Amino acid sequence: MEKIKSAVNKYYHFFFIALILFFRGFYLLNGWGLGHMAADSGSYLYADLSISALGGRVPLYPLFLKVCRRMVRWDEAMAGAVAGILQHIMSLLVLILLYRVLLTVTHLRLLAWITVLFYGCNVALLNWDSAVMSESIAIDLVIVFIYVTVRYIKSRSALWGCLAVLVSVAAAMTKPTCAVLTGVCIVLAIIQFFRFKRMRKTVIKVSAVILLAVLFYMAYCANTYRNYGVFNLTKLAPRHNLVTVLVTRSYFNYPDEELVKKIDAIVKEDEAAGINIRRYPTTNKVMALFGDDQKTRNIALTKFNKYCAKTARMDHFWFHIHNITDYWDIPYENTDWQLWDYAIEYSAFERGVYWIMKYVFSSMHIWFSFLMLAVTLVMSIYTAVRDKDVPWYWLGMWGSMTVLLYAVYKNAYASFYRHTLFVLPFVYISLAMLISIAVRLIIKKYLKKQKKQQG
Repeated sequence: MEKIKSAVNKYYHFFFIALILFFRGFYLLNGWGLGHMAADSGSYLYADLSISALGGRVPLYPLFLKVCRRMVRWDEAMAGAVAGILQHIMSLLVLILLYRVLLTVTHLRLLAWITVLFYGCNVALLNWDSAVMSESIAIDLVIVFIYVTVRYIKSRSALWGCLAVLVSVAAAMTKPTCAVLTGVCIVLAIIQFFRFKRMRKTVIKVSAVILLAVLFYMAYCANTYRNYGVFNLTKLAPRHNLVTVLVTRSYFNYPDEELVKKIDAIVKEDEAAGINIRRYPTTNKVMALFGDDQKTRNIALTKFNKYCAKTARMDHFWFHIHNITDYWDIPYENTDWQLWDYAIEYSAFERGVYWIMKYVFSSMHIWFSFLMLAVTLVMSIYTAVRDKDVPWYWLGMWGSMTVLLYAVYKNAYASFYRHTLFVLPFVYISLAMLISIAVRLIIKKYLKKQKKQQG
């Protein structure tokens, strides 16, 4: 019996690895298909990576696609499939790092493996692994960032701290929303500098890299302004803000009556035709009213958006709130994945697998992310009071989710569930931390009861 227990404890992780490979393999055979082309895929696939064009798209994902195209001699269809294969491989590999993080923060191997299984088989994430979009690699980089940061907190090594900053920049150059992770590094450095005198030399080294990262962001934003008239990592901000102006009708507050009439005519015409005014057909027509030159148009549009936002603050605030609440009770797996709809055509076994993937692994709702945001804040305060020390892991989870969700709140004019995907690694880790505390409390009470009975 002891030999069986020893074998189970030694090899049970292979069971979880097999499950992960089974469900992910099942998805690959029946899911979106490798190299699924989404609406924005072309802008990544054919992005101009010259200095004079940077700012249209941040460069790392277009560069990755360029390498994929080169591997198959510039065959676009094959390049998409290669990108999908590589994205699935990278997504699988970072699960190792996620497991190491979970083991560090929970100290429970079984719980770590269960969490990795649920995260690694989430269809919302698998869909993006298959698509020619930057989400897959950006989420992988978020997990790498968490791993490296945890190693830095444990080791207090300048090397890991500097690496955390570099990974945050790489994530930002894949998905601009992730630039807030560099802000997490800044806050971490400030806390460590004032909390630990012995770490000040280390923090100064890390701060030097942070300064270089900030200067890089500034230079990149300045180049975007030179190319497109937008001081940002990408040129998309004016269009995103324009969507808010159009939906809230705050353009009526603008003093140029002739311009307002032209915009209103476009909006009414497209709405009558059944066109979603949040999409490119409407916004492109409105943007054309602000000039022919892209830079001039963006500068004028930015001033227009700011004026409208200033005169309708509450309308804009509720627009962003509705962006959240409209998707509040929708699982993250709200995509074009249609397997369940056609599952009746398959065998009972296949339908069972579909059911597990859809309703077990992919049942995470957006409201749960906000619930965990509140939980991590409470646990940060409680742990800080109890231990009279900085609750590094709880505070890190809360701070990272806060800045990411705020960035999405400000910038996600549509598809809120899609943009909040970057919070999911923090949500799963926080949930595992909470469960680990509950498990320890149960074990503690059980041992106490056993001790009383023996006494």
